[in-house]
Amino acid sequence: MLWTRFLGLGALAVAVYALTPPGIPQDAIYAIVLLATVAAFVYRYFREPGPDKRTWKYMAVGVGSWGIGDALIAMVHVGGGRVSTFSSSDIFYLFGYLVIAVGFARAADENGLVFGIEELLECLVVAVGVGLATWVFVISDDAALSFPSALELWPATVYLTIDAFLLTLVGSLYLLTRSTTVPFLAATAGVVFLVSADFASYAAVTTSELYRSTLLNTLWLAAYVCFGVIALHIPERAVSRVDRSSPFKFGRVRFLGLTVAVAVTPLAMAVQLARGIPVQQWGWVIVGSSALVIALVGCRMRVS
Repeated sequence: MLWTRFLGLGALAVAVYALTPPGIPQDAIYAIVLLATVAAFVYRYFREPGPDKRTWKYMAVGVGSWGIGDALIAMVHVGGGRVSTFSSSDIFYLFGYLVIAVGFARAADENGLVFGIEELLECLVVAVGVGLATWVFVISDDAALSFPSALELWPATVYLTIDAFLLTLVGSLYLLTRSTTVPFLAATAGVVFLVSADFASYAAVTTSELYRSTLLNTLWLAAYVCFGVIALHIPERAVSRVDRSSPFKFGRVRFLGLTVAVAVTPLAMAVQLARGIPVQQWGWVIVGSSALVIALVGCRMRVS
């Protein structure tokens, strides 16, 4: 099967990449895997007869945008330059993240859209909570961080917020289908690789240059391979879903996730006050996040 060959060759490429010294050969391996992943999405787009055709278009555009960002960074490294915290490559990364998030959210099968509005709103609530926690505990962990300096690090918060959205979407997919198919396992592994690489990279954003670590790039590369497997695995029939009798019926996992996400705001306030950090430095973040969470929860409760 095509997806098994892609997985085998992709895993081999990832292993070779991890063992190859930094330089042009390593960059070439990275580019080949990335282009192969985009090609897999394009292939699935033309092969897909059902309503999910647009998902593969989103994925191809999103990963392709990441590829442009990777190329810009490689050019800087070849020239001996240093990648700044926010550079032109981040524009393509941010665009790619947003397009891929839309692609995941708009996934469809013969039964219609996979995710209902209630699942998407719940995932957004959790994502905003993770974004706020990222800002407080990772990005602005330094009490001396000034407001202008903090603004320079906003892309890291956006990346990890979208990562959380994708991760909760995968969790929602399991709650909807209770299935562990190859595409589900590949999606889970790909998102976990992506989240792990992003968190490890931006957790040290103020002390080390980004995109220099072979380990982190290997994780991103492994995520590309997993996403390619999703595209090339064409199921014979759609996975059945768990009956949703009411959008207001919360399971324990969903209720716990929303509770933790909403509780992040007061916890973040308590932590910042305990640190003695001036309210002027973090208050606007708390207010904005709180307003967004309240709006999302309000929308969620109005869903009928």
